[in-house]
Amino acid sequence: MQKKKLISLSSKKSNLSGKYGQSDYLALWYSISPKERKQVFYWIAKEQNSNDYYLSRDVKINPEGRKRGTCSTNNAYTHPVNNEMLVANVEDFQIIFKDKDGNILVPVCSIQCGTVEQSQGNGNTVATKYGNMTQGQANQELVHTADIYITVRSPKEIYKSNRSFQLRNGETTHGGSINVPADKYFRETFFASVHTRNLATPQVPISEDGRTASEGAGYNE
Repeated sequence: MQKKKLISLSSKKSNLSGKYGQSDYLALWYSISPKERKQVFYWIAKEQNSNDYYLSRDVKINPEGRKRGTCSTNNAYTHPVNNEMLVANVEDFQIIFKDKDGNILVPVCSIQCGTVEQSQGNGNTVATKYGNMTQGQANQELVHTADIYITVRSPKEIYKSNRSFQLRNGETTHGGSINVPADKYFRETFFASVHTRNLATPQVPISEDGRTASEGAGYNE
């Protein structure tokens, strides 16, 4: 059976962590039809020929490129969205995963894992019903909610004189802590807490036995 991917978070990852090197990289996987699986990435990317950054989205369909049930996806890989700008002038992007009891859950990482996740024990091996996994892979199924913080800067200068900003997104010991150099721009942080119930646990067989990509137990209902 294929090792499952549901949701993954990397913090302060080089080249994926935004202007101040502290933002998060979020990856999601879920089934959109019996024979199609979607992969979505979110991160802060740098605009070309500019010092500004934006929240980017990347979408791939059937990214694994392997057989699912009776559908061979080796030649069915598609990339409908490539580095799409969702929000301009983003200065911070933080995600805090929590379990069903409201406790912060770390590490949750199966791709682009870095030193932060390793320090949280991501490399430890854990026995699960799917077989042996890393701690970061095993924790995917425990994610119940995602707290999302995004800080946006005004496109033009607002204040008459320079002002300093401190961005404190997340919770103590988890999240970002950024001292922004003084300037005349306004910044605002937006927050949302999202239930991850729409992510389905995939149990995708490699062999062709007639089952589909969407088969599996419920996920964090």
